Amino acid sequence: MKKVFLYFAIIFLLMICTACPPSTFDCTIENNSDYPAELLLMYHKKATNTNNDTVILQAKEKTTIAFYYESDNIKLISKNYNVLEKVSMSKYVITNLQPRKYNMHNFLPIGITLLDNGMNILADNITKKITDKISAPSGNSECYFFRGIKSDDVVLQPIGETIIGASKYSIEKIANFYFLQVVEISKPAKKYKIFIDVSSDDILISY
Repeated sequence: MKKVFLYFAIIFLLMICTACPPSTFDCTIENNSDYPAELLLMYHKKATNTNNDTVILQAKEKTTIAFYYESDNIKLISKNYNVLEKVSMSKYVITNLQPRKYNMHNFLPIGITLLDNGMNILADNITKKITDKISAPSGNSECYFFRGIKSDDVVLQPIGETIIGASKYSIEKIANFYFLQVVEISKPAKKYKIFIDVSSDDILISY
């Protein structure tokens, strides 16, 4: 008799658990970055603004998703310039990826222009957003990249004649090398190979 009662009690409990869905909690996701963000959602209750298990938030957009379990519920899968941060169990925030600063030491007598060259790694010095090119004066300055770089990642824009005092300077690219040409009054033109050296924090441009 006890076994029969225990059997029905187990069946009754299973029916109750089946009838009652697991509880959820609301989680806010804010895209505070300047770029769209595509997210992978896990352990979530399907919502109208989701496509299966993914959702795309435009810049400055936010949404609320109901999750069943507290876990790593969200993963950033887009390849834009933003990062995902879990602020609390009920809030995730997406912000702009901050580029890495390099100290630029330009030992050439003229300013130079760095090109992104389709690598999507160069950041504007002021806005810290992706840009096609930046300028660096002669001497010391700063420049920013979205990842650690090596010498081959530094692309110089060829420059036509720039007059400083009694000399004319220009930069040209031959094959994979850059050259500084110097023309002084009543003297033959001189051409120097430009060297680009990159360390952990510094970029040196010299000849």
